[in-house]
Formats: sequence, structure tokens, C-alpha cells
Amino acid sequence: MGTPLDSLRNIGPAMTDRFVRIGIRDVEGFRAMGADAAYARMLTEGERPHIMVFTAMVLALQGRDWRALSSADKADIKARYTSCRTLVEKGELPPPAQDPDEAAISPELSAFLDHMGLSPR
Repeated sequence: MGTPLDSLRNIGPAMTDRFVRIGIRDVEGFRAMGADAAYARMLTEGERPHIMVFTAMVLALQGRDWRALSSADKADIKARYTSCRTLVEKGELPPPAQDPDEAAISPELSAFLDHMGLSPR
């Protein structure tokens, strides 16, 4: 078994249950699929759409706190969320992450950047 999902920031028991329902059992599986594809799969399995669930997923892979989001980050997440919903409504799914580590930073770096008042992006 890989790294527990709840070791990620923003992922607790309820979110872990959501991941398990779509076949993601560890952090490595989540990184391989990516937040967009994982969220779209949740929607196809009956999850009610909510931007905060998607936001928590995106930020979990980045090791970031939601309070550190800039206006540009929020706009990017909203656009990705809307894209996921649109694809699912058409019966399509976004592709898995091209680079599973594309948005990932270490928790240590995230903490340092938060301490310095900087956003990791």
C-alpha cells in the first residue's frame, strides 16, 4: 500500500472515502490520475458538484492551504472546475495528469513559502 491519502493537506476522512469510491487508494494513485480527472470521475459516480471539493483536491496535490490562494489562482481553479463539469455533462472525462508531479511541491517548501508570505505559484 502507498502513502495514505489523509497525509495530504486538505484531505480528511470524508474526502478519503470519496477517493476510495472511485478506486483511488493512496497518494500515488491520486497523483497519477490528477485532480481534474479524479474530480470528473467523482462526478460520474454521483458526487454532487461543489467547487470547494475540487479546490481541496487541487491544493492537496500542491501541498497548499486555501487561504494562500491569489485571485489568479482562484480564477484558474474555477476555470478548471467549470471545464471538468462541462466535460462530464458531455459524457467525457479529462485525461489523467500528464506529469503526476507537475503541481506538487513538498510540504516543507509549502510551509516555508507560507511563512515567507509567498505563494508557491
